[in-house]
This record gives sequence, C-alpha cells and structure tokens, in this order.
Amino acid sequence: MNLKKNGALKTALFLLFVPIAAVFAYNPPPAGESLYSFSSPFMLSAESSAAGGALSAVHPGHVSVNPALPAAEQRAVIDAAYTALIAPDRNKNYGQAANIGTIIPSRYGVFTGVLQGVFVPLEDMPLKDSFTVRAAYAKDITDWLHVGVGLYGGFGSDWSVGADVGFVYLPEKIRWLPFIKKPRLGVSLTGMGKNYKPETIGINGSSDKITSFPSMFTPHAGFSGTLFEVKHFAGGFSTDLSFPFFQNLVFDAGLQFLIADTICLSTGWQFNLRETLAKTASWYPSVSLSVKFGFTTKDESVLSKKGWKQSEMIVSGAYRPMRKNIHAVSGGAALYLGMKDTAAPEIILWGNDE
Repeated sequence: MNLKKNGALKTALFLLFVPIAAVFAYNPPPAGESLYSFSSPFMLSAESSAAGGALSAVHPGHVSVNPALPAAEQRAVIDAAYTALIAPDRNKNYGQAANIGTIIPSRYGVFTGVLQGVFVPLEDMPLKDSFTVRAAYAKDITDWLHVGVGLYGGFGSDWSVGADVGFVYLPEKIRWLPFIKKPRLGVSLTGMGKNYKPETIGINGSSDKITSFPSMFTPHAGFSGTLFEVKHFAGGFSTDLSFPFFQNLVFDAGLQFLIADTICLSTGWQFNLRETLAKTASWYPSVSLSVKFGFTTKDESVLSKKGWKQSEMIVSGAYRPMRKNIHAVSGGAALYLGMKDTAAPEIILWGNDE
C-alpha cells in the first residue's frame, strides 16, 4: 500500500514540476516574440492583431499573425516598408528591418507572398539577422467565416521552416456587446515548425538554453470592432492574447481613429509577462499615422490596360520606443490596384427577351 502511495506521489510531483521546469526554460531574446512586427509601420503599431486592425486595410505582413486575414481582399496589393532601430546611446549599433509583399486575389482564393528581413545586432535587443519568405492562401468559406494557411522558411544567423493556420469569424453583431459594430474574431496557431535559434542573449541575461523565436506553436486569439461612426469620423479597437509555446502570456491592445476615410491614427500597447518579470519589457505605446489617397492613370498606361485605371495608395509612418533607449522608426506604402466592387450583383431571373 505504501509503495502504491509513494508511486502515486512521485507521479504527481513529476507532473507538477515538469511544466514548471519548462516555463523556466523559456529564454528567447528581448523582443523576440515581436520579430515580424518590426518590418512594417502597419505591423509596428496597432494593426498586428489576429483579427486585423479595426479600421485599417489588410497588408501582406499580417499573414505572420493570421494567414486568414487577406481572405476578403478584392484588389491586388503591393506593399513595401523599411524600419530603422536606433540606439543613440550606442552610436556604433544600428538595426534595421524591411519587407516587400503582395496580395493576389483570384476566383479560387487569395494568395499572399511576403519577404521580411530583420537585422538587429543591438546589445540590448540581440535579434541577430534573419530573412523570412512567406506564402499564404486564404479563402472566404462563407460571408462570416474566412480560413487560411501559410508556409514560411528563413535563413540568416540561423534557419527556420514551418506553417501557420488561422480563421476569422465575422458575426453581424454580438448580443452582449450591442455597441460594437462590425465585430471580428480571429484565431490562429503560428510557428508550427522550426524557428530561429541563433547564438544570442535571452531575456534572463544568459546565452544558455536559448529558446527559438518567435516561439513555436503559439496560439493567438484576437477581437476587433468599430466603437463609433459619425459623419466623417470613426473609431475602433482591437485586443489580442497569445501564448508563446504555452510558456508566456502576451497581451496586445490597439486603438484606431479614421478621419474622412483618409487619415488613420493608430496607437498600440503590449504587455509581455515573461519580459516584464525579467525587466526587459518596453512599457511605451506605439503611434502610427497613415494617409490614403486615390489616383487615376492615363488610358494608355499599363495599369489602365489591366483594368486598374483608378487605384489607391496608403502611406504610413510609425514610431515605437523600445527598451534601453532604443527607438523604432518605420515608413512604408501600400498600393491597392483598382477600386473595390461595391455594386450589388445584377440577377436576371428569366433572361433577356429583347
């Protein structure tokens, strides 16, 4: 009887302390979970949500959070951005990031491709060098359910390869949140594979037992919606929870304000539990300003021949103070070819008798 009790006690202690040991083994570099958000102003601020930014357009880089987000995009998109990571206290150190991507809608679904490069040798944020290639496919199964899957591979100071999956649910309204308009719920699982794990310094200040970043098998759950809409002014919000490798908790919140369907002001804030405990977190919010304008091309131009005589462009800039007096400054532009199809379909029941 005592042997059975001792065996049960040992089993219980094993099941208790193995998860605790796994938690203490969590040691990515500071800001490692945000690796892909640095490459674009559209991701650096409040738009890096699994449900998408509440009031903003979808950009190719969003597939790193949820590959289902571009499913409803009607227009071809070309996106490019650059970010400088500046540490004025350490003049010899300078980091940078960039991305270029495209979204291609078709009758079979929406295809997205994006190249993301992050080169950060900063002593207080040693993310090293990485270059990631992504491809994603998204489809609107119904008007209220979008699904997506993505593949990625990368190289640099180390290499990565893996897959992401996600979906977006768009209910008409939520009964217990009647004041929220256009609600969206996004859920994704990212990092299903091998991620970057170079020789670097982790959040515990040690180079021992570095864990991969962004963490493998990270579930995300995001919610966004419109808070108000008046004549020429609208406001929305987004909230996100993610659980990197089930060993950390990251909370993201964002606010967006749209003026005359042209100027968008965004701000975001992040709470990373493990970085906070390790005193490596940044408590400062980000801010972003985007301006949208339309343009018309000449009849004989290449764009007009493709049916894109009228198009739109969004130009954006973002700023986020990081830890240890590191400043992220980002700028970019996204070109949306053609105009949205807002006309209802014409249905002829009995044919044309004329």
